[in-house]
Amino acid sequence: MKWTNPQNSGLAGRCGRPRVARVARVSRRIGDNGFCPIVLVLNMQPVRPESAKELSQALQDAAAADDALVAHWLEHRNDVSALHRSIDAGLVVEGEGDDWGIFPCWMSVNRLGKILSVYSHSQALGQCEEYLRSLKGVSIVAYYDTAGAAKMIRDQDRHDAAAVASVRAARTYGLSVLKRNVESNHRNYTRFIVLSRKPGLVKRARKTSLVFAVNDEPGALFKALAVFALREINMLKIESRPHVGKPWEYLFYLDIEGSPMERTVQQALSHLGELTSFVRVLGAYPFGTTIKS
Repeated sequence: MKWTNPQNSGLAGRCGRPRVARVARVSRRIGDNGFCPIVLVLNMQPVRPESAKELSQALQDAAAADDALVAHWLEHRNDVSALHRSIDAGLVVEGEGDDWGIFPCWMSVNRLGKILSVYSHSQALGQCEEYLRSLKGVSIVAYYDTAGAAKMIRDQDRHDAAAVASVRAARTYGLSVLKRNVESNHRNYTRFIVLSRKPGLVKRARKTSLVFAVNDEPGALFKALAVFALREINMLKIESRPHVGKPWEYLFYLDIEGSPMERTVQQALSHLGELTSFVRVLGAYPFGTTIKS
């Protein structure tokens, strides 16, 4: 299998990072959505799919739109399946936005009520597992969204309930913060990526995302990764997910340092194509920044 050079496949084109800069502004508006598996931004407005059907429709809308969108997922629990659906919809990774620190809080309508139930998104509850396990006689209830949980206990005046959400959610809905930073992992961040219908490689790209599948033979993965090690290309992240429709086969998602515009990366990707059954470059882009607030 041969890898196609992006310079010859229409991937080379727009330069600069206007969409990434714009996503930095949008991500600040998304606010409390760090616990949603995926958030789309169409025409600068956040869209929060709450089901696979809504996600598929949103991706179709995005593929037909001229504007970029944002997909984000928790770094320690990446929703790669949502990313793969985005790619299947004809979208490509164009940039990386801000990595936001996730610092959930324990909040309620007032500080004096006896808490019997706590509401939040399932991922947020999982992130705060150690703290929630220390609570006695409290029911843990999954809700569609962290901010939605905060709004619900406010709207229903639930003095016997609490929510796990951000400080911004507490301020927005007038809730009392009982305890800050209840997350189990204090170095937990949400990663934002920018997807676009119109593919392009930026000249300042320093990071490349790709996906590949290996043949079912001894040492297949080792040989595939060796194409980067032999050329001293730094591998930033790797994870595997089941290959839908092919039982017991897996797709490997990889982030490497460098751009497909560089000769060594081109050689590595070409070599990778010879050793794998499938390889696809998802995009190349500059490094994002990390925000701890």
